[in-house]
Amino acid sequence: MADVLEMFGGKAGLVWQELKRRSPQTVNQLTSKTNLSKDDVFVALGWLAREGKINLDDSNKSPRFGLIE
Repeated sequence: MADVLEMFGGKAGLVWQELKRRSPQTVNQLTSKTNLSKDDVFVALGWLAREGKINLDDSNKSPRFGLIE
């Protein structure tokens, strides 16, 4: 179980760092910048959402995710 948490937590850390550099971003932008698969980016976003660290702007064609500061 610890390996799974470590793996998902590490991916969430990569996405969080990228959003800290530039926010908000789309899933495609995060995939490109982090070199994670779309599935991994969604896992990371879910982790960050559960921790209350991201927000979602879905007013555009492509939803954009940003950090809650």
